[in-house]
Amino acid sequence: VDISERKQAEKALVESEGIFNQFMANSPEIVFIKDEKARYVKLSKGVEDFFRKTKIRFLVLIMAKILNH
Repeated sequence: VDISERKQAEKALVESEGIFNQFMANSPEIVFIKDEKARYVKLSKGVEDFFRKTKIRFLVLIMAKILNH
C-alpha cells in the first residue's frame, strides 16, 4: 500500500495549520472563529490588543455573559 499521498497531505495540513496559527497569533485585526454552535474557538492577537484582555480571559467573560442570560 502506497501511503506517500497520505503523508504528503498530512505534511501539507501541518504546514497550513502552522501558517494559520501564525496569522492568528500575530494579526492586529480582530478575528473571531466560531464553531457550529456559535462558540468562540479561535481569537486573534488583535482581540487581546483591542479589548486589553488575554484570549483566555476574553473567552471566560463571554462564557459568563452567555451563562447569565
